[in-house]
Amino acid sequence: MRLYGCIEEKGYVIEAYLPNKEEEPYQFYLKAMKDGKLVKEISFPIFYPIRFGVDMEDLSTLEQKTEELLKELP
Repeated sequence: MRLYGCIEEKGYVIEAYLPNKEEEPYQFYLKAMKDGKLVKEISFPIFYPIRFGVDMEDLSTLEQKTEELLKELP
């Protein structure tokens, strides 16, 4: 997996990863960390091929899932 981006909010660092190799699952992977420790992780499918960047619909799903993850964190 390769890092796609990260944000810091509510004292957490949320990192989003994309597959880097063909043998990796075709999905986003989100990690929530606090003070360098993994708090929660989720994954969900990518629906459109990544040729010149992430498709707008997949990007919208990533943003939605990030918001849902943030709401679950204390």
